[in-house]
Amino acid sequence: MAASRSTKLLLFAVFTRVCFIVLQIFVNNLIPDHQADAFHQSTLPNPTTGDTIISFLLDGFTKWDAAYFLHIAEEGYTHQHMFAFFPLFPTLVRILAYTVLYPLQYLMHIRSVLIFSSVLINFCAFPVCAHVLFKLGCYVLGDGQMAYRAALFFCINPAGVFMSAAYTETLFSMLSFAGMLKLEQGRYMSSAALFALSGATRSNGLVSLGFVLYGSVKAVVMRFTTVVRTRSRTAIASLYGIFLYRAAVVILSTGIVILPFLLFQFYAYMTICVEYKLVPDFIKQYLQTGAVKQTLALDPSWCEGALPIPYSMIQSQHWEVGFLQYYEVKQIPNFFLALPMIILCICATIDYCSNRRSYVKLLGLTSSGIMIKYDKSFKEPTFRFYDDCVFVYVVHMVFLTLFGVTCMHVQVITRFLASSCPVIYWYTAWLTSDLSHRPPQPPTTTKEDQTAATSSKVNELSEFVLHNVLTMQIRNWQSLNETTKIVFRYFFLYNILGLILHCNFLPWT
Repeated sequence: MAASRSTKLLLFAVFTRVCFIVLQIFVNNLIPDHQADAFHQSTLPNPTTGDTIISFLLDGFTKWDAAYFLHIAEEGYTHQHMFAFFPLFPTLVRILAYTVLYPLQYLMHIRSVLIFSSVLINFCAFPVCAHVLFKLGCYVLGDGQMAYRAALFFCINPAGVFMSAAYTETLFSMLSFAGMLKLEQGRYMSSAALFALSGATRSNGLVSLGFVLYGSVKAVVMRFTTVVRTRSRTAIASLYGIFLYRAAVVILSTGIVILPFLLFQFYAYMTICVEYKLVPDFIKQYLQTGAVKQTLALDPSWCEGALPIPYSMIQSQHWEVGFLQYYEVKQIPNFFLALPMIILCICATIDYCSNRRSYVKLLGLTSSGIMIKYDKSFKEPTFRFYDDCVFVYVVHMVFLTLFGVTCMHVQVITRFLASSCPVIYWYTAWLTSDLSHRPPQPPTTTKEDQTAATSSKVNELSEFVLHNVLTMQIRNWQSLNETTKIVFRYFFLYNILGLILHCNFLPWT
């Protein structure tokens, strides 16, 4: 019996995570760590055999920002600059370590249990995220084959190492994509709750409010168009009704989504600013000498502002994040690292806008039938990348790309966009599809090969897990066009480089 797309997708997602873990073991233990000027957790005193095993198996996933999340999970927010890292992921890591994984504390230190907990959470969340992306693609694109291809590309996305390490990317993607899916299904409060959780995972979860706002505005505009066309009293009454309903949806959704962010900022302000004001002056002077490093180690001058937001202030002071602040000659290599993802996003935007020119000019606020009728530039696609519903996702990607290029450490753009924008995978799936010929065929085999494969359980499992449209293309590499080859090379090269560099404290953050 042939496996369903969902089943094969889940198995392929698990397979890619196992591959990442195994490869990480090799590159982390064979290549010595670079002595990076970055935050390190203190050395474990008297490590047990269990600690040694966890370090050998998973230490490559504890570098760079992962060290912060693991420290927060273990000891809480002990430094000011740690409030730049949102609390949901380290909280889940700690809960799992102190509940289901609690027995492991008899074999190893809590830090090792937390490392295992963080990797386990991402390992379990990743296949779920791929499945949710597949379902979202089916809703938005109306094309199961393209949605399936897109989800497969997500499984090998160029930010792959961050999807397995103790980072927030996998959890954030799962929550964000699930929120988008619920919104497409018309389940607004469920969508808002999931967006709120994504906002408790990473700050850019707040941007998801744009989907709610745009959907409500479009619904009102389309109903208004109907009123203008029909001019009936019933239509006018329904316009008032839809306006009030959508206004309520926007207000409630906004409150739900921003609540975790506001609570975290309030907690950070009370911890840093209020508690600092209660500290005697002689202790402040002692802390400022640098002899002690803790939450109150520096004078938070921004606390005196009219409306201080700890996250933005900490990002600016400690991480030098701000508009064009990263534009320095020494950062040119980091811009080159981010360039492929930026180019991919630019190409997707230009391709969509050029094919839906009239629809884009009116911000996608009209019905599909009207736009396709008068949009002479529209080209009928084999796959539905140019669908009306894709427009808001393209806008979402453009906004995040512009923000990332102008206001962030540009080297994080790859993981920033790969974990936030489903349209990246939809466009990649369309770009690598054979639009004018039949799909690539699997390599021919002899009867002897088929008999051997049938008799081997290993080959059966391999066929079940690995036989999909992407692996078929790779096995027919010579028949692929150059664009498809470039995309595959980019995805695989960044996965390999990411593992080698990130796991050894080399600059891949």
